[in-house]
Amino acid sequence: EIDGIDIARPLYGQLTAKLDEMLAAEGAELTWAADVEPWFDGRVGVALLDLPQAALDPTLPPPDESFVPSTVVLLGVTDRAAAQGSIDRIIAQSETPVTFTDQEHAGVTIRTDSESGGAYALTDDQLLIAPAADDIVAALDAHASSDTTLSEAGSITRLTDAIPDDWLLFGIYDFTDLLASAL
Repeated sequence: EIDGIDIARPLYGQLTAKLDEMLAAEGAELTWAADVEPWFDGRVGVALLDLPQAALDPTLPPPDESFVPSTVVLLGVTDRAAAQGSIDRIIAQSETPVTFTDQEHAGVTIRTDSESGGAYALTDDQLLIAPAADDIVAALDAHASSDTTLSEAGSITRLTDAIPDDWLLFGIYDFTDLLASAL
């Protein structure tokens, strides 16, 4: 059980209301309802681009706490202009000034935070967020070189078609590299 969540009701609305309550309790001038929901299509993807073998080998010392693997978080976008407006408001309301350097790759502007190195890019249908611009470049290159998207792959479509309407998570992991390195 999750405090205040009724699992018999759709989860999305309940979870976003909880998030707005948490943001209000922190004094944030942002809300899911006003700043995300108008442009968010309900899909979140997380792509782990590279996980060093040392991170999976229990005989090696664990990576230090600051280790962040090459990852891209993708949020589905229905309205690019609304998403850009929300991003601009979030940046403007940041407690510390944020400066970005911009680079173009595959027709997409990638904005990198000069202090943290974190980056984001907004396309017509996705907001990509990553710990480094190179991660977004890799994701854009992978997308451009792909002949088939996951939604076009028959085996994936059969799996997603079987998911109930109010599903919370669906994961796919390509074990090819992991198995090759283990063998």
